[in-house]
Amino acid sequence: MNNSSVEFYLKTPISIAKGGETVEVSLLELTAPSSKVRTQAAKLKQLVMRSISEVNDNISDEQRESVEPDAEKEMSADESGEALLAVLGVSKSVDMEVAHEVFAELIKKEGICMVDGDVKMTSPLYDKLNFDDCERLLGFYISSFLL
Repeated sequence: MNNSSVEFYLKTPISIAKGGETVEVSLLELTAPSSKVRTQAAKLKQLVMRSISEVNDNISDEQRESVEPDAEKEMSADESGEALLAVLGVSKSVDMEVAHEVFAELIKKEGICMVDGDVKMTSPLYDKLNFDDCERLLGFYISSFLL
């Protein structure tokens, strides 16, 4: 785990009620999983590890050698998250839908995600997220806290 909390910016802002007004926001403050969300965090981590293992087992030595020079390059959480989503997406043993469902449970738990700093992520707010932002958020959270 890199940090205990990180900021994530949505590419497509969402509307929330704040101070009696409706405002457009794009900032999410994410917190590392605590033991309170261990079930969801463990399920998500297991899905990721299973897909990484599967892809690793199926890659040829030649393919592995062509990737190794890039392995030393430092990647941002966004870049790492994109790579993890690609691995999840090609996995035959991991259903991407399950990963999204487990993550949706986790992100709505108390203390995990605050919208614009002081509004708890709820099901109605999560449902407003653009699908691309949901995918980016999933990869970002995994790379920031679970690997």
